[in-house]
Amino acid sequence: MSETRSYPDPVSSISFTELLGVFFRGFLKALQGTIHFLFRNKILIICFLGIGILVGVGKYKISPVYYKVDMLVRHTEMTTQTYGKMISSLNALVETGSCHTLTRLLRVDSSVATQIRSISAKGLDGSDPLKDTSKVEDRSFIIETTVRHAEIAYTVQDALLKYFNDNPYIAKLKQDQSQLYMKKLELMDGEMRRIDSLTEAYTRSLSASKGAGNFYNNAFNSAELLKEFESYADNRQNLEGWLLEKRQALLLIDGVKPSAAPASPNLFSVLLLYVAIFLVAGCLLAGILELRKKTL
Repeated sequence: MSETRSYPDPVSSISFTELLGVFFRGFLKALQGTIHFLFRNKILIICFLGIGILVGVGKYKISPVYYKVDMLVRHTEMTTQTYGKMISSLNALVETGSCHTLTRLLRVDSSVATQIRSISAKGLDGSDPLKDTSKVEDRSFIIETTVRHAEIAYTVQDALLKYFNDNPYIAKLKQDQSQLYMKKLELMDGEMRRIDSLTEAYTRSLSASKGAGNFYNNAFNSAELLKEFESYADNRQNLEGWLLEKRQALLLIDGVKPSAAPASPNLFSVLLLYVAIFLVAGCLLAGILELRKKTL
C-alpha cells in the first residue's frame, strides 16, 4: 500500500524592498489613525493638556529649590563602612524631619538644620560606602549634601567635620594612639641624644690626638651611627606627621563649591513631565469613551 505524503505549500519569498514598503505603509496607516483619533477628541485632549500645564506650573511653584554640593574627605580612623553608616543615620534624621536631634548633633542653628534636604556618601568610584568591606583606616570618599540655600553649604561642611572629629569614641581612639606614639617619640629622642653624644665625643677625640683618632676609627663606626641617626629622624618625622593628622579623624581634601544654578528641576522639565502625563491620561480616557460608544 503506497503512502501519500503531504508537503507544505511553498512560502513565497519577499524582497527587502517590498518588506520595507509594507512596514512604511503600516506606519503611515497608524500615523493617520492617530491623527484622526486626536482630531476627533481634540477638545478633551486640549483640556487635559491645559490641566497638565497648570499642574506643572503649580508643582514648580510649591516645590523648594535645592542645591547639591559635595566635599572630598579622607578618614584617618575606623573604616569607610563605619563612616557610611554614621552618615546614613544623619540622613535618616533629615528624612524623618528630626530637626531638633539634627540641630543638637551637628551643633547648628535650627534654621540651618531645616534647610538640609539630604546627606549621603559615596566612594571615589561612585560605590556605596555601606558595602565597602575594606578594613583600611585611611581612605578618601565623598560626602554629598543637598541644601535649600547655597549660602549654608559652608556651615554644613564645617558642622559635619566637627561632628566626626568631636565624636567621643573617635576622640578616645586618637588619645590612646597619641599617647602610644608620644612614648615612641621619647624613646627616639633618647636614642638620638645618645648618638649625638657619641658623635661629639668622637669628634673631640679626633681633634685632641691623631693617635687616639686612629684608635677610634677602628673601634667606632661613624657611618653606621649616622645611618642609624637618619633612620630615627625619618621615623620621628613620620610620627610627628601622624600625630598632626590624627588630631582630626576626618580631613578635608577639597571643600564644597556651591553653584549659582540650583540642582532642582527647572520649569521646562517640570512642564514637560506633567504635560506628557496628562496627554497620556487624556488619550486613554478618549480611547475608553470611543470603545464604549462602539459597544453600545
